[in-house]
Amino acid sequence: MPPPRAILVEPDHDYASRLVNSARSVGWDTVVHDTFAEARQALARATPDVLVSNIRLGAFNGIQLAYLTRASAPGAGIILYSPIDDHVLVREARNAGAFYEPMAFAPYALPAYLTARLPVGDRRQYVSDDRRRSFRGGRRSTDIAALRGAAYSA
Repeated sequence: MPPPRAILVEPDHDYASRLVNSARSVGWDTVVHDTFAEARQALARATPDVLVSNIRLGAFNGIQLAYLTRASAPGAGIILYSPIDDHVLVREARNAGAFYEPMAFAPYALPAYLTARLPVGDRRQYVSDDRRRSFRGGRRSTDIAALRGAAYSA
């Protein structure tokens, strides 16, 4: 029985070799493509067991590859990663049925993705607003009196 096959789409050859070594460490055969066009042609020829792609691929993105993979192989796993945590792209990746990892963690998380039985969708709460980092405005009623110079009496 041949090993399971993953298609990896990554323009950076050094980073791609890290991901390939990570996938091979758990027995996966990995085919690497460095452009969207090459990956699209590879998906048209054969369906992979897993697609692993950078979200940012020049004029195109890995989310488009995720939709193409879903159309040709509904049971295939899809793992997308990005060097920049863009909340909109993360949401779009999840809407496409993909699992998202930050680029820094992808080489370490990839073996777990490849060896585990993945659920239908990624339900992790990766994107959340931290109220401590945003200005919420507003004043207490006692501050308004102090700012106007009125004496505060209790």
